Amino acid sequence: MLYVLSVSLGEPESANNSKDTKPRTIVSGLVKHYSLDQLVGKSVVVFANMKPRKLRGIVSQGMILAASSLENDVLTVEVLEAPEGARPGDIVTTDATEQQGNSQSAAGVLGVCPFTKPLVKKQSVIDVFIQGLELNQRSAKYRGHNLVSENGGFISTKNLHSGSIG
Repeated sequence: MLYVLSVSLGEPESANNSKDTKPRTIVSGLVKHYSLDQLVGKSVVVFANMKPRKLRGIVSQGMILAASSLENDVLTVEVLEAPEGARPGDIVTTDATEQQGNSQSAAGVLGVCPFTKPLVKKQSVIDVFIQGLELNQRSAKYRGHNLVSENGGFISTKNLHSGSIG
C-alpha cells in the first residue's frame, strides 16, 4: 500500500498569481511507518528535480526522502525534516556547496504534506542519487557533507541516529 500525497513545494499556481501555490502529487511508501495524521502538515524534504513517473495510473512528481535503519530485525523509517524557519520551496544543498558558492547541485526542496490518501503499489528509488546519501548522528549527508536548507539549517531526523536514506 502507498500514499498519494499532495505536497506544497512553494511553486506558483500560475505566472499571473504568484501568491497561490500548486502542490505536487507524490506517491510514497510510508504507509507502514506513518499514519495519515503523522504526515499531514509535516515539513519534509522532497527530491523534486526528477522525471515524473506513472505509478498505478497516478503520476508521481517527486520523492520524499526518509532515513531507515535495520537493528535487531526491526526496520525503523523516519522522514527527513526541515529545520526551524525553513519554508516550502527552499532549496536543499550541502554545506560543501554553500562553501563553494555553487547552488547548482541542489539535493531537493522542502515541502509540506497537507493531504494524503492510500494507494496500493511500490515506488522504486533513484539509485544514482541515493548512493551518496546517509544519516549520521541524526544529520542527513550527501557524500559526507551535511544537507542544509537555504536558511542554513541542517536537514535531520528527530529520533533516528544513523542509517541509509532513500
